[in-house]
Amino acid sequence: MTATIIIILLLLGLILILNVKGRKPEDIATKVDSLIQKANTLTYKTESCRVVGINYRGPKANSALRAAEDYEFVNLVAEPENEYDSSAVKVLLDDVHIGYIPRDISFEIANSLKYLDYAQITDKGKNDGEWFVMINIVFHAPKGLTDDEFTFVSTHAPERLKELIDPSYCQE
Repeated sequence: MTATIIIILLLLGLILILNVKGRKPEDIATKVDSLIQKANTLTYKTESCRVVGINYRGPKANSALRAAEDYEFVNLVAEPENEYDSSAVKVLLDDVHIGYIPRDISFEIANSLKYLDYAQITDKGKNDGEWFVMINIVFHAPKGLTDDEFTFVSTHAPERLKELIDPSYCQE
């Protein structure tokens, strides 16, 4: 079983080497050009989520939510010193802390805040006496590269990596 896997990996490596070695330098340069252009193309990305922890925020948050209009904008602020989650992102409504971005997406949101276009309330209300707030977050970010595309550029033209708007920003 292990020998079969090793043979398959060797064959795949050989195919990859022959495929790259068989390319003309102009073909590689053209592909690198198109990947750099693709990576730097700005695109909109949206994320919708429910704000969590609202009911622990107290009377100020309750007042802010009662006064909030439909589609009101909110601010998102990274909170790296948060003792429970170093990727925490707090949600502010009129400078009042009303809750947090859910933990399962907070890392991605925290790392994308530099591309934040806006965040706004899309729905709010009370269920069984407890607040719920839904928000829509819009980013205007570079498309980035897949891991394979980034590897291709860094292997064949590492000097071109400095042309990327954000080399660390990759597609999912």
